[in-house]
Amino acid sequence: MKRILILGGNGFIGNHLINKLLANNHFVTAFGRTASGFEMNNPENFLFVKGDFEDVKQLNEILFKQDIVYHLISRTIPANSWEKHEIEISKNLSPTLHLIELAIRNKVKKICFASSGGTVYGINNKVNHENSPTIPVTPHGIIKRTIESFLQNAKYSHNLDYDIYRISNVYGEGQNIKKGLGFINTAIENIIKNRKVTVFGDGTNIRDFVYVSDVAELMSYSVQGNENKSNIYNISLGKSYSLNEVLEIMKSVLNIDFEINYVSKRISDIPISRISNKKIIRKTKKAGLIPIDTGILNTYKYLLSKHL
Repeated sequence: MKRILILGGNGFIGNHLINKLLANNHFVTAFGRTASGFEMNNPENFLFVKGDFEDVKQLNEILFKQDIVYHLISRTIPANSWEKHEIEISKNLSPTLHLIELAIRNKVKKICFASSGGTVYGINNKVNHENSPTIPVTPHGIIKRTIESFLQNAKYSHNLDYDIYRISNVYGEGQNIKKGLGFINTAIENIIKNRKVTVFGDGTNIRDFVYVSDVAELMSYSVQGNENKSNIYNISLGKSYSLNEVLEIMKSVLNIDFEINYVSKRISDIPISRISNKKIIRKTKKAGLIPIDTGILNTYKYLLSKHL
């Protein structure tokens, strides 16, 4: 049994990841600001600790005797830090540097970091692999890539291993759309409430959407694999769609017509994001990922049940 700490365990991905790890009989500690949002399938071998990621003393205490740490906390999204670069530094970079220092001190074996496949590669129309150039243009992506570099430095200087997961656009059960993320979940919420679906720009922006349960399963590889090795993995469906194509899939799958409200595009939105998942699929030997039409239908049924 491994001792696993999930920073941001009460979040969207964290909740799903916890259930994956508990199913494999590991002892999981979740750390976050609130205990709300948990939907536990198996509460055994589980501990929740309420706290603040920026509290260095508390972070040091919770790291004691942990084998693997998943760092899923991000205080920003690309849109809200575009003109406020200092938020990325104070809320994301500085606390993570403290985390790395304390992990070394507490002899943690590995940090698994949720990076951003949609922003670290910058603007290009290529299918990006893990060895593709990383030229982020958003402050969010710049800090994500900077944290990756500091993890690589910790491996070199202190032999602290890492797994970096560059995750594409996640959707599915449990996403909090109030934070301003989640095109698919937000659209479905509006459809259920008979509201117009808002699209920033003309709908030609291209994204790789990946279902949250697949993300959790692929990220659990850090526990199943060799914890004494470091690596970088893209997590994506491996197939990209324009926002307009996603909306057409929704109309077909849900058999519901709805109005679309096109508004001015946001400069913080990367126009094209294509991400290869071949490396992580090869490593995990996963047979297949949930296709977007199935994922949309699953998400719709879940969100509809919450509104009944």
